[in-house]
Amino acid sequence: MDKSKKAVVVSNATKQELSGEGFDESTYIAPVYDSSVRDFGIDFLLILILPLIVVIIIAIILAIVMFCFREGR
Repeated sequence: MDKSKKAVVVSNATKQELSGEGFDESTYIAPVYDSSVRDFGIDFLLILILPLIVVIIIAIILAIVMFCFREGR
């Protein structure tokens, strides 16, 4: 074995020169999980009750038009 040759150590920690933004320089901030209790009352009213009220009003108007304003009573 020749003692004049030195071993070359290669490691995964070497940083390669890359163009553009890499994962290390990213500006992404992970969201923080909020485990507090939420109040879904307002969401419930807006998503379920409000459209139901609109449908009921339209059905009442349709019933009035069909039964009260028909021809040939």
